[in-house]
Parts: sequence; C-alpha cells; structure tokens
Amino acid sequence: GFDLAADNSAGTMDVYRYWQIMNRAVPGVFDRLDAWSSHSYPNPDFAGKPTDQGRKSITGYRWEINILGSAFGLKKNLPVFITETGWPYQDSAKLKVQNSKLSDFLDQKTVTEYTRAAFDIWLADQQVQAITPFVLNYHAAPLDVFSWLDQEGKDHPHCQAIREMEKVSWWPEQINSWEIISLDLPAFLPINSQYQGKITLKNTGQSIWGEKTFSFPSLSYFADNINLPPGVKVEPGQSFKFTFNIYASEWPETAVLSWKGLEKKATISFFNPSKLNSYQDNFWQKIIALAKVWWYKKIPRTSSQDWEDSQIN
Repeated sequence: GFDLAADNSAGTMDVYRYWQIMNRAVPGVFDRLDAWSSHSYPNPDFAGKPTDQGRKSITGYRWEINILGSAFGLKKNLPVFITETGWPYQDSAKLKVQNSKLSDFLDQKTVTEYTRAAFDIWLADQQVQAITPFVLNYHAAPLDVFSWLDQEGKDHPHCQAIREMEKVSWWPEQINSWEIISLDLPAFLPINSQYQGKITLKNTGQSIWGEKTFSFPSLSYFADNINLPPGVKVEPGQSFKFTFNIYASEWPETAVLSWKGLEKKATISFFNPSKLNSYQDNFWQKIIALAKVWWYKKIPRTSSQDWEDSQIN
C-alpha cells in the first residue's frame, strides 16, 4: 500500500507522482492488477474522524481507485484489501512517565467508537474484501500505540469491540487449481490386498493449501480420500506428494478409481493369484499371468502424461 499522506520531499514522494513514473515505465500497468492494497489511515496525524472522506481518510482507497481510473486508464473494478489502517491511542500510564506526543492522540474510548464506526463503513462496501489494521500485537515504541493487544496478549477495548461485531467471512475468493505431476498406481492388484498409491500435485492457484481443510473425497470404495496431512502448507507454485490406500476386492474385477475434484479416472484390475496354475499349457498366458504378480507392486509413473496414456479412461 501507499502512504497517502506523504508529499514530495527529500525522503518521500507524492503517490500521484509515483504512479505517473510507474505508468511511464510500464504503460497500462494498473490494468494488470488483480486487486488493490490500500493504507487508508485516518489522517491528518492519525486523528481523523471515520466520517471524513477523501485521500487522507479511512476511505482513501476510493480516491485511489477513482484516480487510477480517471488519470491512468484503469478499467477493472478492483477488489480492495485494506492492509494498514487504525488509530493510535493515548496510554495514561505512559503519559505520566514519558515526554512524548501521546497526548496528541485520541483517548481509548474515542478510538473504540471510531474503530467500530469505521468497520461499519468498510463492511458495507462490497469492494472491500479484507481489513487488517496496523498492528495486532507490537510493543516497541513508537508504534506500540497502534497495537490491538496489550503486553499480556489481552484485547484493548477497540479490539474487543470489533471481535464482538457481526462480520462476513474473512476468506477472500481465490482461484483453486492444481496440476497432476506424477502418479504411482499399479495396473494390477491381487484380490484381498492393499497398496499405498502416491500422487504429486502442483498448486497452480492462489490459495495456500492447508489453511483450510484440503481434500479430494474418493468416489470409489476401492480407495481412500486424498487428504493433505494436518500442519502441512503448500503455497502457490509448490508441489506435494499425497499418499492414499487402495483396497482390492475379494474377487477378480476391474475397478474404476476417481476422486471429487480430480476429473480424470484410473482403472486397476484385481486378479486371483491362486488361479495362475489353472492356466492351460499356453506359454504366453503363463508369462502374462506371472508378470501380473510382480508388476502390481509398483509401476512408476514419471509424469501426468504417463498416467493419461496408460491409466485413464
């Protein structure tokens, strides 16, 4: 996010000027964005009212989006993530021992009222997808006056007020997608046996697997669900090897394996090893049958194409 209160100085640059430089370097850069991060602080001096409007208010993101559209050709209606905002507050204990600017800040009661009013405004705005105030738990000067938790980890009054508010789910919409990298799956299994299959998936979406339950329910009683183990996180671009059990039936048959969310299907033939000796004196029949005995244990699949070529219907 950008500091909307900064001007052009030796150490800062006005955000409009910075956007001009960005757009000259990469024409149309803002239309390449999927979302907008905003630091909509209640300025000036972090003491503005929640009803204030404009660039330096808690709805500064509206000014940003409007300027990006009118001056820089933004055509998208970008979702907004307010990644920094909040009011610093007076701490009566510190005021007694520190010669600081704490007295310039609002008292805790006013901060609580303003914060609650601000959330009412943000939650009613469909463009705002998330609000992450600055800062949750921090206790080093000078930024400790923004902390929502005290040094013991307990809520300050404004934190408790927001905790008690009725809010929509904080999970933003994300693209969930994956790519099959490899599969370890037998073509044959003896009846009444088990096998641990393996499938490697690459996270090609936006979400982090493991922040919520991540599972592919089995659509066949021959195989378990494909589950991400507890505590494991798979970020976009990363891959993970899942394991699952396969259960052969009590009689010879061909099983179709599939999982909800994985569109492709695979087949495995269950055979009866005791019937191998019942084959007639056909040389090739015996060779094929014996091959099934050792082949079922492990047939490596090095790519999703191998799987598609040999296992998929």
